[in-house]
Amino acid sequence: MDKKITPTTALTAYVAQNDLAGARQMLREAFWSGTPLTETELETVSTDASAPMRRLLATYTSATDAPMPTPKAATLRSTDQPQCIAPVRKAASLGTSPPSLPQEWVQVLNAFHEVGAKEAVIAGGALRDHFNGKSVKDVDIFMNAKAFKWQDRRRIQQAFKKAKLSIARQKYERQGPYGISTEYGLIPPHKTSSFDAQDTFKADSYHVIAGPDGTDYNIVFVNPGIHQKNNNIPVARAFAYFITELFDINICKISTSGDWVYKSEDYNNGVQEKKIKIVRANACSAEHLERVTTKYSDWEHPPAPKDENVTPSQTATARAGTASTGPC
Repeated sequence: MDKKITPTTALTAYVAQNDLAGARQMLREAFWSGTPLTETELETVSTDASAPMRRLLATYTSATDAPMPTPKAATLRSTDQPQCIAPVRKAASLGTSPPSLPQEWVQVLNAFHEVGAKEAVIAGGALRDHFNGKSVKDVDIFMNAKAFKWQDRRRIQQAFKKAKLSIARQKYERQGPYGISTEYGLIPPHKTSSFDAQDTFKADSYHVIAGPDGTDYNIVFVNPGIHQKNNNIPVARAFAYFITELFDINICKISTSGDWVYKSEDYNNGVQEKKIKIVRANACSAEHLERVTTKYSDWEHPPAPKDENVTPSQTATARAGTASTGPC
């Protein structure tokens, strides 16, 4: 009986013969079959590979497994990129949701992509609570800010219209020249907070209630915007990685572009150990930690931090922002 040829066996033969064309074709077929080779399998067959073959394998690994390209793959010229990376880009634009992710979330996220915010991602507490069996209070969607606030508001309106979800009117208070007045509207004025004590990145958040179940959405516009320059991966995946690294608490460092979920090492370790900790303190980390530990009361957690580098005015600014979104 003939011995069955596995993808790993076939790739080993292509590597031994330095057959780049055959390796590319095999990798493409493995990807589209839904069973791409793992990083361990690729490392095994690349031991004696030529430099061009190693570049091919490194780029394929980064395209299928990693949130960002490997350093070696990132330095390649576009003409050196293997053809297998093209279907990865295409697959990321199809908008298929990961298993168990609420369809309405993906519906809204895809709508933002379609109206121009291709970098938009869901990140933070909603995903944390959803994947850990806790009730979800609201959904935070992050994207780059436009030049003017009215453009941000228009983008919100366009996205929810594209998603075919009605926005509910809200009651809110506005500070005017003659005091505080009560008003009603679909999109209340934005609130501003910061990702760090140095105010490197601001977060302008708009609270929206939409959908048949009245889901609370916080649409967060990051200013200055985060723009990835590497074409090896879809823009939303690069943005997901970057925005997740700005979060202050370990188990909040999770994000999704709608077709792919990025779970940071901090998140994975925190969930595995059931341990909450601050990994990047900002002006409202103490308040944020209190809210998270209240919900995850049976998890290990440290006492509230005292950041001497955060001034009272910065803390007040953060609290004047949104109490449940963005960096806080």
